[in-house]
Amino acid sequence: MRTFLVIVMSLLAMVVLGCTNEELAGGKLAKISFSNSVEFGFVHSDFMKEYEDEDCLNLFQEGMTTAVRNKGIVNMAIPQFDVQVVDTLKTNMAFSFG
Repeated sequence: MRTFLVIVMSLLAMVVLGCTNEELAGGKLAKISFSNSVEFGFVHSDFMKEYEDEDCLNLFQEGMTTAVRNKGIVNMAIPQFDVQVVDTLKTNMAFSFG
């Protein structure tokens, strides 16, 4: 069950992150971290899963740079997860999704 949750979170992160940037500011990813969301608009720093290995980061990078933004209104209540993305230039990007 936990593996399934991580896979679902990873796919959601790729979709959400891909809709925000066509290119990453710092070029390549250095780390992606997931946490349970505690408050809307803030990233909870107690991360439950972090990815730093090259294979996972390449997968996330591909998803982030090839995702297509869909037009429309996002009706989002309280998010379930927070994602923090750090690139090789130490630029932090944070997102919430549910």
